Amino acid sequence: MSARAMIARLTRAFATIPRPCNLRAPQCNSTAGALCRRDRLGILAASANHRNPTDGKARTMNVTITENPALDDIEVSVACPRIDERVQRIVASLGAYDRTLTGERDGAVHRIDRDEVCYAETVDGRTFLYTADAVYRTPLKLYELEDKLAGTEFVRASKQMLVNFDHVASIRPALNARLQLMLDNDEAVIVSRQYAPAIKHKLGL
Repeated sequence: MSARAMIARLTRAFATIPRPCNLRAPQCNSTAGALCRRDRLGILAASANHRNPTDGKARTMNVTITENPALDDIEVSVACPRIDERVQRIVASLGAYDRTLTGERDGAVHRIDRDEVCYAETVDGRTFLYTADAVYRTPLKLYELEDKLAGTEFVRASKQMLVNFDHVASIRPALNARLQLMLDNDEAVIVSRQYAPAIKHKLGL
């Protein structure tokens, strides 16, 4: 991913409500205001500054991204006066960039790309990941998995199940105000009445 693309994605993730940059800086992308520059060592940095979305006052959140060739991978540090709901949403959004899940199968631990997972289900207190051709047991509780996958296409289908909406081929009504999701692995799963409205909202219904 390019530096500018990363700037755009992180700026969108950090801003509770997207607003124009109040730095009056040149736009480096079409969706968020940011100032790109290279320092005297040639390291690319970008910063974005957004007004507080609740009252519009001068309290701001600053996002700084530095390109450092010496690093092996992305490092993110969040500094805040206190851990509140906004900070928790930021952390959850960052977790969406980690695409790898782990699961145990046949005595071995496997790394699984989250996009390959059709759904996750809790059975007898244990949580399983279902791909098109395999089932893996994950050490995470379903709510922990839901937190890790926040900001992705995984949605709640019931108290026991998360479904990857990218694998949903079709949707039809079921009894008692529920929904039936047909997945692209030819499995059908039921969305409980409690979570059906959220699925309909996602579809714009």
